[in-house]
Amino acid sequence: MITRLVTVSSDELEVYEPDMKQMPIQFTGSADNTLVILRKQKSVNESLNLQNQIVFAPVNHYLITCSQYRQKDFIMDRGEVENNNTGWFIGCTDKDHDHNNIENLKRISVYEAMLAKPEIIELLALPPGTFVIKSEINLIIYKDDIELSVQQGSYLQQKYAL
Repeated sequence: MITRLVTVSSDELEVYEPDMKQMPIQFTGSADNTLVILRKQKSVNESLNLQNQIVFAPVNHYLITCSQYRQKDFIMDRGEVENNNTGWFIGCTDKDHDHNNIENLKRISVYEAMLAKPEIIELLALPPGTFVIKSEINLIIYKDDIELSVQQGSYLQQKYAL
């Protein structure tokens, strides 16, 4: 997340964060969303025993999406992080939709993806080598082609009853 410190008087600063409502980013006087997102991302990684592998995806960096990524079911695949490229690909689960056809792909900011598909937000700090399959009834996460177990009593286990 991007936060700003704004001087409101000679001895007072306020924290401003994106309002999470619109593009382009509009800032609002708060840090609530930033703290909630940070906690959820940390909890997801802890749920998978990946707490030492957190790799944040800054909202002003980009990711790649397929043209149908807004569907209810989706996949996320994280490659290597390079410069402003988070390494994330977010796509649909339609087996007939060609994710290798450049006409079906789009490069957008992480912030734009978060607004369009809020359910990805908590997953965005998973490390490179992670592959996620999210359906209406299930969440499966792989790391380096190995399906990860969700820790009992963890955030993901409680949220998805895994």
